[in-house]
Amino acid sequence: MNNLIIADDEIIMATQLADKLNRMGFVVLGAASSGEEAIDLAKKHLPDLILMDSVMPGRIDGVTAAEIIRNEMNINSIFMTAFSNDEPLLRARASEPLGYILKPFRDQQIRSAIELALYRCQMDQQVKVLQNALKKNHKITPPTLEQINKKLEKEIQEKTETLINLKKQMTRNDLILKTALDGFWITTPKGIVLEVNASMTALLGYLPNEVVGKPITDFERKGKKSSVLPYLKKAVQQDAIRYEACFMHKNGHKIELDFRTTCIKVDKGFWLVSFFNDISTTKQIMDEYKQREAELKSNAQNLKEVNTALKILIKKLELFLWFWSIVGSLRTSRNQKNRLQYRFT
Repeated sequence: MNNLIIADDEIIMATQLADKLNRMGFVVLGAASSGEEAIDLAKKHLPDLILMDSVMPGRIDGVTAAEIIRNEMNINSIFMTAFSNDEPLLRARASEPLGYILKPFRDQQIRSAIELALYRCQMDQQVKVLQNALKKNHKITPPTLEQINKKLEKEIQEKTETLINLKKQMTRNDLILKTALDGFWITTPKGIVLEVNASMTALLGYLPNEVVGKPITDFERKGKKSSVLPYLKKAVQQDAIRYEACFMHKNGHKIELDFRTTCIKVDKGFWLVSFFNDISTTKQIMDEYKQREAELKSNAQNLKEVNTALKILIKKLELFLWFWSIVGSLRTSRNQKNRLQYRFT
């Protein structure tokens, strides 16, 4: 916001002033030598500020030109004059100029006057924006106290109903977890137990206060590397996972558990919700079944080998019988021949 127009009928003075202003960092868009020309330049370039000589030749002097430009284009002026009490300057005060510069010009005076005028222009624009915003807001009819109270009552009622429903849901969920046949616990990704249900105590034999706050590795087989922690890490990566793990009952016997673990993100952390049930009996039956199946396969293989041996033995027996049948036939023929020879002799 530093575009200027100079209006001065003294061409040399206007040129020198333009050169000074350019060196100061301002942009001089043009120079006018009459009031009419100043109005035309203002319409063409729409500058931020005009440096107007109060005394200008022609039908329209500087003061009148400044009033027209301000009224039609909302562009302010700074008046330049050689006297502080001449008649045009007195008339100019009625047009509310943003400042005065006395001739001959001094650089510091020029810079200060222009910067102050530009700052006032900027502030005036901001004030107008705020005024327009206030006018728009005033058009909106403010709510009455009764309307505000009704709105608050409605919001309170909705929030109360939401809290009641949430409390009911929490109670229902708590009841489901407490009465679930499956064991249940919530742990951190590092395996620290945060919450358990009653079925967990029935499965592992521990009371809730003996489990909560402790790592689940305390309940695995001693001296063995944890088989659960790697699955917890996978659950965080995959959201949900199923696996089997061996834990120790409080009385010391092993118990096989089938886990279904789900990862839930809470704020910036994770909770691992696990349901599990005892599969020791099922696994024992499966192990016995597999053992029996292996025994049956072994017996079947043995029977197959015996069958093969019997087949070989039968073939050998058949060959032996065939051989002896031939020997018997030869003996019979020989006896018959001996009888015939005896008869004829």
